[in-house]
Amino acid sequence: MARPISRQKLGYFPTPPAVVEKIRSFLGFPDRPFSALDPCCGDGRALARLTAGTRALTYGIEFHAGRARAASTVLGRVLACGYEEARLAHGSASILFLNPPYDADLREDDGRALRTERRFLRDTHPYLVPGGILVYLIPQRRLDPPTTRLLSSWFERITVYRFPDPEYRAFQQIVIFGVRKARAALDDGEQTRLDRLRSGELPPLPLADAPSYAVPATLAIRLFRSSRPDPELLAEEVSQSPAWRELWDSGARLNGSPRGRPPLPLHRGHLGLLLAAGELDGLIGEGAERHLVRGLVRKDQISWTDEEDTRTVEHTKDVFRIRVKLLFPDGTLRTLEDTGAAAGAATPELPPAPDQERRVSLRRKKRRR
Repeated sequence: MARPISRQKLGYFPTPPAVVEKIRSFLGFPDRPFSALDPCCGDGRALARLTAGTRALTYGIEFHAGRARAASTVLGRVLACGYEEARLAHGSASILFLNPPYDADLREDDGRALRTERRFLRDTHPYLVPGGILVYLIPQRRLDPPTTRLLSSWFERITVYRFPDPEYRAFQQIVIFGVRKARAALDDGEQTRLDRLRSGELPPLPLADAPSYAVPATLAIRLFRSSRPDPELLAEEVSQSPAWRELWDSGARLNGSPRGRPPLPLHRGHLGLLLAAGELDGLIGEGAERHLVRGLVRKDQISWTDEEDTRTVEHTKDVFRIRVKLLFPDGTLRTLEDTGAAAGAATPELPPAPDQERRVSLRRKKRRR
């Protein structure tokens, strides 16, 4: 169970604007497009402020629907889901801005608690291109050996600062900068240095005189979508589909509106499907010819015998008969039934079902109490 302070952070703890401005001073942005990713972006203002005035292609992921909608107004693309439900191309982001929730409710396969901060780093750092920049914000006490091992295996040129006062006094957060390596290679000396920083005195994050980390230029992220269907996004995608436009332009409509003429005449099977689905039901005609149509499909079984050589062979076959009931204004109920059997020379013709005419009372019978 998360402690109250963890719940507060897990709920929402945005990066202070003053800290974002100082982080920005460490970064050298290219004069070409580059991709910036925040996998727990909140309302998106931190990443938007970090990349303001640059040629950044900004991407955010936020589980909270309300904050995701807010983020979509300041970032280029936003997914309203957890990062676990997002589908992103590895090796496609120039910079990873990572301020994850602080919690330990999740368990690894061996039953040990898995810090959420480390899980976010483990699962999202592959989205960086080699040479991409990591900006990682966590409490200082969470710079534990598993985290330092991960950092020293995948990143180089690592520098660590604490939040400036008074922000540091609230949650003892630190900022970690690093450059992603092309492949994992553990640096034992670097891990030892980082391990000492967990309880050591750290310099406060300054406003840098000049950028220390050059953000590489990249193309747009090739794959960026959620595995959770988003109704609004789905509607937008469908509206942009050429197939949907072709269907709409051809005269097809939903909810009982007029439909376009089919490219080929309907055969008996098509008619049966339409009748069974109730697509041909309703009022037809005008004036005295106006009547109500109700279509039904009934399955029958027919049988016949054939003489083959010296023996008699019995056959059976299922056939579907289309029945249409017509109700006229004067109360006449007429039933029309298709009696045609399936094709086959040996299949006998069944006698046609006669048209049935009878008068029905349109008055409702009183229910027995």
